[in-house]
Amino acid sequence: MLYKYRSLSTLIALSLFVKVSFGQSITVNCLSSGQEGDCTSFIPAFCNSIASSGNATILPFDNIARCFNTPDFEFKCDFTAWNNLPAPNGNVPNGVNCEATMQLISELCPAGGNGQVVGANFLFTLDPNAGECTQNEANGNPS
Repeated sequence: MLYKYRSLSTLIALSLFVKVSFGQSITVNCLSSGQEGDCTSFIPAFCNSIASSGNATILPFDNIARCFNTPDFEFKCDFTAWNNLPAPNGNVPNGVNCEATMQLISELCPAGGNGQVVGANFLFTLDPNAGECTQNEANGNPS
């Protein structure tokens, strides 16, 4: 029982740390089942690729996604940024919001989940899945 208490304390401390260091609140929803996997190493590549280019402008209610194969092909990591803002023009995701949200999802949700900076227009999802990225997915790995 003490272990569960410590885990809850760690979770609360982590949430408060993110709020204090980032200056904003982030909501996170974890998937309750599915493939578990550590996709942390791909977060900077995904967030930098969608935030640093004008080609990453995402229309209202549309998304941009990338798939990354783990080095041993044990599983793949699917990342998505959803533009929830109903505006006439597209928007570019904020790289800082992306990284902070994805890192928190990665730390709190072994099977993946989604999250959003409160008040921001992008919802970010991280989902480890069995198998490999296919040609129909935006593959983050050069071949």
